Amino acid sequence: MQLLKYIPNYEYILYDLSAYGEEEIKGNVQLRIFLEILKVIYNKDIEEFLMILEKSIIALERLETQDKGIDYFETFIRYIMNARQDISITDVYEVVKNIS
Repeated sequence: MQLLKYIPNYEYILYDLSAYGEEEIKGNVQLRIFLEILKVIYNKDIEEFLMILEKSIIALERLETQDKGIDYFETFIRYIMNARQDISITDVYEVVKNIS
């Protein structure tokens, strides 16, 4: 019982973003992209996910001229590739290629 005082008591807070529309997600570009991807990452409709991915890549492309645009893009793609087993790097490449 003496060890209990050393065990942290954290509260787990879950935010369900699926109910929010694009216009309701506020913040800077990086935050909005991140939250939008979190919102749709497990969406079963792959076409809808790829549409959001395309919009996000376009927004990240604008950041490329800023300091951390490439870093955000890399983190963003790594997250997607780890979270979505049904999307390959080829799928992501096709989305990027269609934008360019």
